Amino acid sequence: MKKNENKRVQRTKNSLKKALLSLLKIKTFDDITITDIIKEADYNRGTFYIHYEKKKDLLDDLMKKY
Repeated sequence: MKKNENKRVQRTKNSLKKALLSLLKIKTFDDITITDIIKEADYNRGTFYIHYEKKKDLLDDLMKKY
């Protein structure tokens, strides 16, 4: 995480990452849509696009953790 991100941004990104991980248990990455992610995370599409351009960017951000 970037040092200049506030807690609200961190919380949002963490929720999106958790949603993706949860969906990966039941679907392949290619079958997961942004709609699936935002519904699982309980955010709207605009919020997703504030932080990520595409779902691959979310996956890349998630993978940085490991």
